[in-house]
Amino acid sequence: MIGIRTVTSSKSDAKGRNELLRELKDFEYVFLVRDYVKVLDPTIYARFVLTSQQTGFECMGLASYEPSNQKIIYEKDPWVDYWQFPSSDFLFFTQNAIQKAGYLNENFPPNTWEDAEHIKRIGDLALTAPFGFFIGIKNERKYLLVDSELKQKQLLEDMKRNDEFKKGTEFWQSLDPATFPEMPKPEEEGFKLKRTEGVMI
Repeated sequence: MIGIRTVTSSKSDAKGRNELLRELKDFEYVFLVRDYVKVLDPTIYARFVLTSQQTGFECMGLASYEPSNQKIIYEKDPWVDYWQFPSSDFLFFTQNAIQKAGYLNENFPPNTWEDAEHIKRIGDLALTAPFGFFIGIKNERKYLLVDSELKQKQLLEDMKRNDEFKKGTEFWQSLDPATFPEMPKPEEEGFKLKRTEGVMI
């Protein structure tokens, strides 16, 4: 029912993640967990599954350790919190979402935007929130801890790769310029996002 794989630095690009996802093709619920994420409470896996069943979201993750996420956009939902930026530290998928959206695009420069583009494709199918609203579990830090030293090391390495990220952005834009995402800046007051009969409204 539940399949879990650890994502090491050698498996963190699209090709490596796709290999892991294909290994999990017989599992209904799939988790990819970076090697610097510590699971404090193993019930987190069942919690993600239950949350997916209750909300209809088929792709969610660990969001609060992403440096770009300074605060929760919307936290009044009883099951999930809405953040602005996606993170690939800890990702949950249903097999349905993977099969419908496909695997990560291996033509991206390695370790740039392939995870974000994959999440956007799942959102475009109304299987998670639209891009710009990343779904995180409630009280996630009770269950998951990111090794700050290893995370910082990764961030510093990414900062040295601006040219690669620029190429990744240009490639993403080239896929379909009309749908290249611009990140919205929603206000918490009055913010509503609901999933109704497979359509995000």
